Amino acid sequence: MIHVGVDLHQRFCYITAMEAREKILRAGTVTNEKLALRRYFRQFRGKEVQVAVEACGFGPAFREVVEPEVKRLVLVHPQRVKAIASAKLKTYLMCLEARIEACPHRRKKYLWNRYACFHRRMTGH
Repeated sequence: MIHVGVDLHQRFCYITAMEAREKILRAGTVTNEKLALRRYFRQFRGKEVQVAVEACGFGPAFREVVEPEVKRLVLVHPQRVKAIASAKLKTYLMCLEARIEACPHRRKKYLWNRYACFHRRMTGH
């Protein structure tokens, strides 16, 4: 499975895609245009893709364009990623959240604890 974290902005979004083993496949900006976004997600055709995106004003439009191209789209509460200034780190953490949600129940507690430690170390919160 491929996990994708998206940081939405008015004209572009910063997207990080990673494998289940936390190897980053792609990270960079994509313009907020239907064709550009669909082209980005179609490169993963044939693979299960789960997307985590910060719930914001642009969220519904993004969801409308991207949801047909992916297996699952998860909205992340803005308070959970608010303190993170770096777009790269922010999308990486959203990828980790999506990965945790896709895990079997017995591993979730372990992964959430690992995520919390990593988040505190990176943000100081």
